[in-house]
Amino acid sequence: MSTEIKTTSPIDDSIVWRGTETTSQQVNDTIERARIAGEAWRRVDPRQREQIVRDYGQYIDANRDEITKLITREVGKLPWDAAGEVNAAVAKAEISIGAFGQRRSR
Repeated sequence: MSTEIKTTSPIDDSIVWRGTETTSQQVNDTIERARIAGEAWRRVDPRQREQIVRDYGQYIDANRDEITKLITREVGKLPWDAAGEVNAAVAKAEISIGAFGQRRSR
């Protein structure tokens, strides 16, 4: 029998997320899939990887209002503080692309 896990908002105690406990085997399977994904990622052309990271940053930017509200609800941050986290995530995508380009040019 699986144990239910739920996350509640510190703002109003409403349920933000509900799921079930993960078994040791599920954790091991997930780690193995992550290892395989890492190997596959290494084989992806650097320009394609760069575009994937750029698309990720653009996705966050396009969904910033929804993500800001979710952060506020999940952890009780003030909206301006949650918006700062979203801004940082968008900026981090571009910083990562720049750093990757610098490493490639060495």
